[in-house]
Amino acid sequence: MKFFLDTADLAEIEEAASWGALAGVTTNPTLYARIGGKLDDFHAHIKRICDIVGPDCPVSAESVAMTRDEIVRDGRELAKIAPNVVVKIPTMGEGLALAAMTLDGGFGEWAAVTASSHFCSAERQFRFPLEYGGQRTPTSQWTVTGSGAAILGRKAAPPYVRAVTIGTITDMGITDANNMGAAMAPAAADTLRRFFKDSGMKPADFDLIATGDLGQVGSELLREVMEKEGCPLEGRQNDCGLMIYDRERQQVEAGGSGCGCSASVLCAYLLPALQRGEIMNLLFMATGALMSTTAVQQGESIPGIAHLVWLSKEPGMR
Repeated sequence: MKFFLDTADLAEIEEAASWGALAGVTTNPTLYARIGGKLDDFHAHIKRICDIVGPDCPVSAESVAMTRDEIVRDGRELAKIAPNVVVKIPTMGEGLALAAMTLDGGFGEWAAVTASSHFCSAERQFRFPLEYGGQRTPTSQWTVTGSGAAILGRKAAPPYVRAVTIGTITDMGITDANNMGAAMAPAAADTLRRFFKDSGMKPADFDLIATGDLGQVGSELLREVMEKEGCPLEGRQNDCGLMIYDRERQQVEAGGSGCGCSASVLCAYLLPALQRGEIMNLLFMATGALMSTTAVQQGESIPGIAHLVWLSKEPGMR
């Protein structure tokens, strides 16, 4: 039997390592803060963990940077600590984008990208306790308990990452944590606009534009915004939060949400469809919100962000 520890406590790690049954350690700045650690010392703490467990035991370390360049820089610094450090970037779309750029820059041969979410943890953190039995609003979404993982390689088989567009923070003043589609839709529209402008392409060039978890409300808003700006999506857009559930038979209100929502649909459904040639050209755009429990309770606005990845069956397809 082997154990993976989810901790930053050196004493716990030393004890588990002494058993000879430690298979890996997952840690992050939040876990480090729980034992009194400071963010400035996080990299040094990762080094101490690596010294304890040895080179054959993987140690996961999460980047907490906010911009693309900062995340890439932080990830490279974490990777230099020890050969067994596994750098985590906590969203599927951003993870795919940054992994592709890292490999394309010659900083590795292979990368693993994974994301997950859990219904209970999201509900307890941002909404009412489950035991309260509060009625859900029609605009609310059901956080997916799920996960997806993809392996990227410099010389791998299709599908291929053709291009990426990193999102920018967009804040339209939405304060309702039960209306995340409305909070994230403006960011999705902004990312799509910039991609089409930079690439010279149009929605008709793609078989599917798959957004992450806008749900029914956010999808309608996205299509409306793009229509008004002269770039109609022409029936090409669908949302992972609408594909993963059957809203007629399951009471999930406006659809699914969470990092595991887009990750599950991408890895279990969309990537295999690309491999089979059922989809030739795909825009995958993970959507997300930048919020905390405190900000929601104080009634602060919820900024949104969306990262786009162009995936295709052929490496030179246009």
